[in-house]
Amino acid sequence: MLTGIYLLKFSDGSSYIGQSIDIHRRYRGHCNKLSKGTHVNSKMSAAYVKFGIPTLEILLECEEQELDDNEIAAIEIFNTINNGLNIAPAAGDFPSLKGEFNGFSKNKDSDIILIAEYLAANLDQSLKVSATILGIHYSTVKNIANGTSHKWLMDKIPETYIKLISHKGKRAINTSKGKGINYYINSPNNITFNVTNISKFAKEHSLNAGALGEVLRGLASQHKGWKLPPIK
Repeated sequence: MLTGIYLLKFSDGSSYIGQSIDIHRRYRGHCNKLSKGTHVNSKMSAAYVKFGIPTLEILLECEEQELDDNEIAAIEIFNTINNGLNIAPAAGDFPSLKGEFNGFSKNKDSDIILIAEYLAANLDQSLKVSATILGIHYSTVKNIANGTSHKWLMDKIPETYIKLISHKGKRAINTSKGKGINYYINSPNNITFNVTNISKFAKEHSLNAGALGEVLRGLASQHKGWKLPPIK
């Protein structure tokens, strides 16, 4: 499963930037909805009618908590709102949550308030665990917790909302270290490093996070001289 930022490109060169905790699954979802005529993005639907299924390009592999910031940056860099197929600055900025971003059939305000109150009362619980307990789609829970949607909660439950938003980025996350996964890689000088956060490690060593991830997963032989340690 590949988490990060992706680009969809149609044959005329028009592009769409997106984020996902499982990029290839998300791409299949885009293609399925486009072919069925049920995609919520009208720009992409119009492009599909003219040019068919878009190709997929991985722009960046990153941690889940970095998705929103990286997606916003990528949309700005590629300018895919004014000169592309994005219709909002980020996934959570749609006027109303739809498709995979909607955990309710009606998305009632009372339901959203209950979710926010639960999250504020369980600040140290990971959002994935909270989503499972609540029976709500993870993306809906994440957007509420991060303040990227339903900002009207500030008017309805100000103290709870401030408490919730102030804890942004401090919850338990699913890092490779937390999952008990240890990545090791050798530098060009043959020094072995332990990688627990691919994006952070890439920044510290001036590497491309996506390319580094390919090496760590054994899908590429090297990146800028960085290689997997020899098998003993």
